[in-house]
Formats: sequence, C-alpha cells, structure tokens
Amino acid sequence: MRLSLCLLPLFAAAQDYRITITQNRANSRAKGVQLSEVRLFGAGGQLVVADITNPAGWAGNPRSPNQNLAQLPASLIDGDTSTKWFDGALEDNGQSVLELTLADSSKVATSLRFFTANDVDKRDPVSWKVEGKTACGWGVIGSGTDVSAPTARMAQYTGDFSLGAVPVLDPNSCDDSDTYRFTFTGLRGPSANGLQISEVELFDLAGTPLAVTTASSPGTTPNVNQQEAHAIDGAWMLRTGSRPPPPPARAVCPSLR
Repeated sequence: MRLSLCLLPLFAAAQDYRITITQNRANSRAKGVQLSEVRLFGAGGQLVVADITNPAGWAGNPRSPNQNLAQLPASLIDGDTSTKWFDGALEDNGQSVLELTLADSSKVATSLRFFTANDVDKRDPVSWKVEGKTACGWGVIGSGTDVSAPTARMAQYTGDFSLGAVPVLDPNSCDDSDTYRFTFTGLRGPSANGLQISEVELFDLAGTPLAVTTASSPGTTPNVNQQEAHAIDGAWMLRTGSRPPPPPARAVCPSLR
C-alpha cells in the first residue's frame, strides 16, 4: 500500500530548544542519565517551558516493557527538585535528547541551568550540546564538555550555562527536501512490546521508486540483525525493530494558519 505525502513549507519556531546529552559522570552510558530540574532563562528572568519531551528515551530499565511514570521528563519543569527525570536508554541510543517548547514564542533563551537528581551521582550529565530551532532545522547555540557536576544531590550546577543566539536563516535557502521523517504512533495489537517493519519505500508523483541512501531511528533495537538499515535493503525477509515511543498522534497534513 502506498500513502501519499503532502508538501509543507518550513516555518521558524524560535521557542523550541533541544538538549542532547552524550555522557554522564560515570563515563558509562549503561548507567543512564538523570536530572531533577532544567531551567531556561532570558533577558527578563526564568522562561516558562510549556512542554518537554524525551524522544526515544525510556524512564527505567530499557529492557522493561513499562516506564516509571514518576520519572518522565515533565518532572524537569515542575519546579520541584525532589522529583526527577531518568533516561535508562542512554546506552542503547548513544545519547539522550530533551526537546523543550517555550510558552511564549517571543522570548529568547540566553542561559541554561541544571539541577542534580536525588541519588546515583554517576548518572549526572557532564557533556551535552544545546540547539535552537531555525527555519532550516536545528542550530547549535551552546555546549558543555566534561563539566564538573556537583556531588550534592538536588543541587544546582555551578553557574548558568550561556547560550548563543539562534541563527536567523532564510527559509528559501534551506535544502532538506531529500530528508523525510516517519513517526509511528500506534500498533496493531494493544499488548505489543515493540515496533517492526521490513521495508520503507518512497515514490515520486509518477510512481517511480526513489533511491534511499540512509535511514536512522533514535529508538532502534541493539540487535544488529534488526536495525534501521534493513528498512531500505530491499530484502523483505529482514526487518528493523524499535521500542515504541509515547508521543501524541499528529495529523499527516496539518492545516496551516
């Protein structure tokens, strides 16, 4: 079955920020990563974060079918350092990603503040990068490498981390028309413990198959025989598999306002 895709223009979304954590204090991604609070600041003080997500993250043991609902990313913006966010999938994914959306799109974040969680200091993040959403995707505006995290629990990292300006780009100069993203939000069975597919094929308007050179999936299984490359290898007997992420469903062709 072939599904038609709609073409959408690119819009700048200055209120969106992304933090990609690449290492913890233990220098062992198997330990996972955790924080109690993440706060953004601008010219007028602390900025209100309306939404935060952890794409492909897993609040708990990544081999468990159930997440710890008390350790989801919403705990990072509740103003309470006694709650925490934990991502146990740092090793599987090679990184842990947090995406934040400001309540007021006219505000600009100029600094970032982290707070340690209540236990296990080996999970404290020490290396990361910060990006802001641009008309052409994401632009790096800050980073930290081998940062000295406090040993105290539920404590603020020393100082705030400065963020640069989000690049201002002309949407007409963007060229990412060769990149597509599929977000699967539902499965056939209510008790399924993962998602799998054998092939993904793209076609042009004339029905001609398009060559796909690379495929990636942030939540791909560690099983080398079931990774994303199998979705474009032309072999229907092989498959790619991943843990199903929990984001809300989105319309394929949203109305433009």
